[in-house]
Amino acid sequence: TETTFTVKVADPDAVPPHVELFNAEKGMGLSNELISLGYALPLKKKCVPMSQVPSIDGNTFEAKVCYADYPWRVYLQKVSHEDQLEALMNKLAEEYAHNQPPLTEDIKIGNACCAKYDDDGQYYRCAIEGIKRSSYTVKYIDYGNTEEKSLSDLYSLNDEYLNLSAQAIECALKDININVSEWKGPMQEAFEMLVHEKTYNCQVVGREDEVYIVTLNEMKSGDSLTADVKKIMNSGGQLPSHSFTTNSPSRDSTAPAFSSAAPEQPAAPAQNNLELKIDWPPRLDRYNHQLAMVSWGEGPDNFFVNLVDRENKLEQLHDHLQEVYSNGGVQVGRVFRYMYILARSPADGFVYRAKTLNNDRNMPTVIYVDYGNEEDVPVSNIYELQPYLASVFPCQAIRCALSGVERLIGEDDVEMKPEIRKKFEELVSDQEIKLKNIKQATKEDPHNQVEILFNGDNVLDILEQELASLSAPPDVPLCEITTGSVVSGALVNISSPHDFWVQIGGSITDIMAGTKECTTALKDKPDINSYCALSLDDDSSVFRARVLGHDGDRVNVLCIDYGFTHLVPLSNLFKLKKKNAYHPAQAFRCTLPLNISQDQLSGATSALQELSQK
Repeated sequence: TETTFTVKVADPDAVPPHVELFNAEKGMGLSNELISLGYALPLKKKCVPMSQVPSIDGNTFEAKVCYADYPWRVYLQKVSHEDQLEALMNKLAEEYAHNQPPLTEDIKIGNACCAKYDDDGQYYRCAIEGIKRSSYTVKYIDYGNTEEKSLSDLYSLNDEYLNLSAQAIECALKDININVSEWKGPMQEAFEMLVHEKTYNCQVVGREDEVYIVTLNEMKSGDSLTADVKKIMNSGGQLPSHSFTTNSPSRDSTAPAFSSAAPEQPAAPAQNNLELKIDWPPRLDRYNHQLAMVSWGEGPDNFFVNLVDRENKLEQLHDHLQEVYSNGGVQVGRVFRYMYILARSPADGFVYRAKTLNNDRNMPTVIYVDYGNEEDVPVSNIYELQPYLASVFPCQAIRCALSGVERLIGEDDVEMKPEIRKKFEELVSDQEIKLKNIKQATKEDPHNQVEILFNGDNVLDILEQELASLSAPPDVPLCEITTGSVVSGALVNISSPHDFWVQIGGSITDIMAGTKECTTALKDKPDINSYCALSLDDDSSVFRARVLGHDGDRVNVLCIDYGFTHLVPLSNLFKLKKKNAYHPAQAFRCTLPLNISQDQLSGATSALQELSQK
């Protein structure tokens, strides 16, 4: 306080600018003085300066949208910096493809580092935005999007990559007032398609914290993005009419969504243009549950959904395709892999939008992009896809898997049990479900990891309970001996003529061979009267056993095929597989209806034991 300093600007591009205050009398800077006195530590932090924008004085600059969450969170890149960013990205890709230096700096919020983006496998500059117990949230500073990463997926960023300022400028559109809850999925989808790879004339009109308030006008047409967003809001998610064109002569800005008039058949469409418009499935909400219907699926690890709020438009598209293509369409000259087409399904005779999965000349496999199922279709049933059928409505099948689906594979199983797949089908077939996205699909894993609620219950929990019931120790049927029946067997485990066991033994060889496959150790003490497999330290055989009780850390079990009991540690017990419970218990407990005195008991027991050897 009341000290005169010389101000040296250390980093003019940082917001706010980083400065050093130099005290001429003491001959040192204030930072160093605070450090020398022990009041502070040097900040070991790698930072990338923020990109500067023109001040609020009416100046404009050319920018393109690199990422857009919402109209109030749009990230722009300066077009004037494109060449610099491209050079940096090329150098980054070349260097980090061969060498990924581990992150050794102290990890702090704002630290610059490098990470591979899951969606495309490329390396990008990023900054630590959040620190969790086992992961880190990083923000790709040149594009604006974020991703969760483990420490092993973060790499040190060499100093040469710190010079170019962060290229993603966070902005909000002027005069857009809407609550997050009112911004529905179709609006977000239309907004993303509207701004995709567009270049705008940007004017900064205000600032709130580090977010710039801007107006954006498209460079080619001069259309105001704010005005277009308001049209999307008012229409509930329809793209403005000027944002795409079609080859259908009957369609204009006032035409219905799907015209019933047959479109002119142009030459084969440019597939790269179609991909930009059709290959953009609806985005699932990460914050709220959405109503959906499962359109096709193999089980909880791979299924497709349609959002309920798009059902009417999907039905309109379906009706339009059947009407216009009732007599067929222009057949494709040659089928290529990953080609967008129309296909008439051999199963039901309807025409659907589809994508080829191979280039078979006679019977290519296609995936129906609005439903998710695959089918082999004769090439004569494949027609050219008109551009307007791609641009007016993106594909509606959203590929999903239950978040945590790995928990539905039992410890003894290599793959998911068929009963779990069947239970999932029973729960979701022809039912409206509430669905929330937990993790967005990536290039490596095309499934959206989702949570599903059915009648208020989490479907994953329901399926886990089903798995637990399937994985419960199986019950072994008792050896049933009816009154008056005559059986052949051996005397085993003779305590006295009043207490001995008979082994019928018809299947004992098969049983003993099968129990050797029981190798999964029990982790917890088994319930009384449950069944397990028993291994004895002095015997290589594995026996089927029933739990009689617990004695401290040991378990008392009965070998149901021989009649003897053992008190053993938990480490001697293993899970009994269902197939090992097929045969009934091979031994049953008996008594002879004799009156034997205590004096005669020992001799009678010895005689019975002798008899058992014959």
